[in-house]
Amino acid sequence: MTTIVNNYLITLHRGKRVLEIGNDGNLKMVRSNGSKMELRGEKEEYDMRQSISLYYNGKIVCFTQPTNGDNVGINSDGIKPFIVEKEKFSQNIIALTNDRLGDLALDDYHGEMDEEGPIKWWNVWKDKETQQNMIKPNQWFNVKFH
Repeated sequence: MTTIVNNYLITLHRGKRVLEIGNDGNLKMVRSNGSKMELRGEKEEYDMRQSISLYYNGKIVCFTQPTNGDNVGINSDGIKPFIVEKEKFSQNIIALTNDRLGDLALDDYHGEMDEEGPIKWWNVWKDKETQQNMIKPNQWFNVKFH
């Protein structure tokens, strides 16, 4: 049995823009209100670890199959993103990757220009010494709790 341990209504921001799920199902950064999602922490009865998931309109968020450079869209048959917290046990700044090891992440493609634009799947950095995947600056989103 799954128990919800926390449930927050959130929007994801970068600069003056906010993430929006368009009518076509594609994700983009806009200067308007954006899309409110639920950030849920859940625990299974048999497991002490908490999992974090995103929900939109009451359904778990799943994205299109990740391919580097492709626009990201909502797809019920797609993949559930893995949520990476920039600081452990803090959900103030997060990144969304394709899996736990995360070689691809949602990327604010026009983030440096602070313009409206698409969210794309994009490679993360690979640390040359440790070979660990590292989230790029355009892949971190500030969480605003409502």
